[in-house]
Amino acid sequence: MDQHIATLYEIVAKGLNTNSYKFALWRALAILAPTTNEQGPHISKQDLAPLFLRYYWPLEVKYHIRQGIDPDKDPIVMKLIRHLVETGAIDQGETLQDFAKRAPEERGALVNHVAREAFDDVIPRFHIVRTAEIDPKIFTFTGRPGRAGNLITLTDDGREFLIRYRKLIDYVAVSDWVRFTERFTSAPRLHDKIEGPN
Repeated sequence: MDQHIATLYEIVAKGLNTNSYKFALWRALAILAPTTNEQGPHISKQDLAPLFLRYYWPLEVKYHIRQGIDPDKDPIVMKLIRHLVETGAIDQGETLQDFAKRAPEERGALVNHVAREAFDDVIPRFHIVRTAEIDPKIFTFTGRPGRAGNLITLTDDGREFLIRYRKLIDYVAVSDWVRFTERFTSAPRLHDKIEGPN
């Protein structure tokens, strides 16, 4: 497991992070790993989408905190949320829970849109550090950069690491997500805003 801890730190601290997706993906993988089948530990883009929506919703709707190096290239999930705010489908400051209760079909459509569009770069680039793939890998995937397949498959050791060290993974991912975001904002209580409610 020590090697996987090294993988965690290498990816969050030294990986190419043009936006905060890798941090969000670490958090989502740690949440979803225990729900996977040990014989076929698959996680789909559809599984990831609601979690990404939960992580990024307050950053866009409530706090307006930039999440990418290039302000014109915010994460796709934030652009999708922003579009719905601009069209009036989402009320400014509305919580995700209230939106889901008020407009369940629109929420479902948004989850599907995130699943289709948000993961084709982060999944293939997840294990890339300094232009090279690192080992041991947490998951394998089908497809290619820019067009990942629908499923990722956790490695046996990767699944065990995600389950056993879930709290550590979440702490490291949130802390480095905060460090990444501090380059763009001086917003107070950034850790609480990114971590979200426990």
